[in-house]
Amino acid sequence: MSKATAAALAVVFVASIGVNLVLIQTQTPDHSDAIAARDADHADLVERVDSLDSKLDTLTGSIETLSARLDRSADRFDDLESLAARLSDSAAGTASPDAAGLADAGFRAGDAASEDEVAEFKDLMEKFFADGASLSTDDQERFYKLARSKVLEGLMDDLEEEIESHPTDLDARMELADLYIAKLFTVPGGPEQGLWGQRAEKQWKEVATQDPNHWEAHFNIGSSLYYYPEFLNRTNDAIDWMEKSRALLANRPASDEDAPNYVQLAQLYQRQDKNGKAREVLEAGLDRLPRNTAIQDALSSLETKGDE
Repeated sequence: MSKATAAALAVVFVASIGVNLVLIQTQTPDHSDAIAARDADHADLVERVDSLDSKLDTLTGSIETLSARLDRSADRFDDLESLAARLSDSAAGTASPDAAGLADAGFRAGDAASEDEVAEFKDLMEKFFADGASLSTDDQERFYKLARSKVLEGLMDDLEEEIESHPTDLDARMELADLYIAKLFTVPGGPEQGLWGQRAEKQWKEVATQDPNHWEAHFNIGSSLYYYPEFLNRTNDAIDWMEKSRALLANRPASDEDAPNYVQLAQLYQRQDKNGKAREVLEAGLDRLPRNTAIQDALSSLETKGDE
């Protein structure tokens, strides 16, 4: 083989290698785009997993919060049942009077109430609302007998007629609301009690509308809403009415009767986990009533809780 032939073969060989390389590059698929797409999909998947983890953490926190609120609602139900038992059956466990008991007390279906009976009932009702548990067993029994007699019905009828004729008589409206609440304690627990409570709230709201500075009407509405179970979502409404009544306390002399305004309002804020706001309310209460034990006790119970 001559040098020229060898050189020519070498050129042909090199050229064939180049052609083959071009063919290989042309025929081999380019996977770079697929790899990039795969990497992008993986990154998106990781981002989604992180997002799901975050949402799961949030959901877990919400469930824990809801569970705590449900526990508090259960406690409120227990409190309400205890209150109803205390007020309805008395501290001594007095049973509801039956028809024979009413007859022994001198009340029959067609009897009209005497002035003495009306005066006695009003006196017992005032004491009952102030602190029913402090009444003697005999007084509590007497109150229920009078409340289930024509005395209460007659008073309600008279005041309803008075208000219909004189709708601006706010004292009559407040007294009628008290009678509705007295009636509430004489009926079985459930919807019927709610009906009488709503009738009382209607009178208080009318008084508050006609007299925006009427502290008792504002407080009574807030206090009524205070006893609603949390799942009814009336806590914010109760706070609004309670804050209005607290502001109106500046218009009246300080009295221990003001204490529930501070204590109940603080407890409403605690339901919302606003312990700092609850503390602020109670401290304001002590500024107004420095010797009030109810406010002192409520504030002491907050000492171990952090402000939020």
